[in-house]
Amino acid sequence: MKTYIMDLNTTITALRPLTESIQSFVGVVQVLVGGLFGLYLILAVLRWYEAYNLRKIMKEMRIEISNLSKAIKKLK
Repeated sequence: MKTYIMDLNTTITALRPLTESIQSFVGVVQVLVGGLFGLYLILAVLRWYEAYNLRKIMKEMRIEISNLSKAIKKLK
């Protein structure tokens, strides 16, 4: 069995574009999340998500109530 020696420097240079793009993404996230504006933005997104889920649940409840009232009318 033959073992090969890998050059670590070539591996690091191959990963350099990936690390640079990750660093730029992390920098953008730090700017957006930093401070009160970032907190406000996160809370606004969470509020929108909560309202979206609530609307979906209410629609399902409305359909279920409609189906139940149709079933009750059939029983009468």
